[in-house]
Amino acid sequence: MPNINTEKLEIKWEKSKKKINQLLETKDKSTVNMLKFYKLYINSPYDRTAMNLFELAFSSWYKEKMEG
Repeated sequence: MPNINTEKLEIKWEKSKKKINQLLETKDKSTVNMLKFYKLYINSPYDRTAMNLFELAFSSWYKEKMEG
């Protein structure tokens, strides 16, 4: 199995936890969808496809909710 470097992703994730929780309280659809990909990734941590799907969903979410 290739070693997957997730350091940058983990840093962004830690920075966004508070915002994620706030948006989950309002049932924000994009946050709920992004977390579905997160669960897929967590359940298969060495699956490159699961990681790529989560990274794409999270990056889009991060750009919209944290930077935008």
